[in-house]
Amino acid sequence: QSYYLQVAKSPWFSPDAILVDRNGLGSNDFHLTGLTPGTYYWRVRATARSGQTTNWNDAWKFSVVKRESSIRIELTDLKIESVGGGIFIITGKTQPGMAVRSQGRETFALSDGSFKLQVSSQAAEASIEIGDDRGNRAGFVVSLRSGRLMKRY
Repeated sequence: QSYYLQVAKSPWFSPDAILVDRNGLGSNDFHLTGLTPGTYYWRVRATARSGQTTNWNDAWKFSVVKRESSIRIELTDLKIESVGGGIFIITGKTQPGMAVRSQGRETFALSDGSFKLQVSSQAAEASIEIGDDRGNRAGFVVSLRSGRLMKRY
């Protein structure tokens, strides 16, 4: 059995975005060094000894981060709106370009720092994680009922 691995800067694996294009790998692990901070995508397909080859798997995403500075990530103007059925709209502000995640959903802060995220939860509280591609991260626990910031971590 052998593997064919591709790593790219784009989830569409266009030829100009492919960084690794290796066929005939005999192991299911691969070590890659020298990547600059950013988001990358990888996919693999296998070939059996009989010659039968699988389709490419769905692309997986990974990020390379480098902690360059230790900035304090803020969360302001927090508003939580319950739209019913355990669905909430979370809005707020942070630094522009930050990734904002909660309940398995993700969005990015706009150029003015604002973000809007729709989440589903039956819990009374939710965690909001905010970070950038340089490794800076902050977490916040918020009350979905009152909209108050309860804790920073």
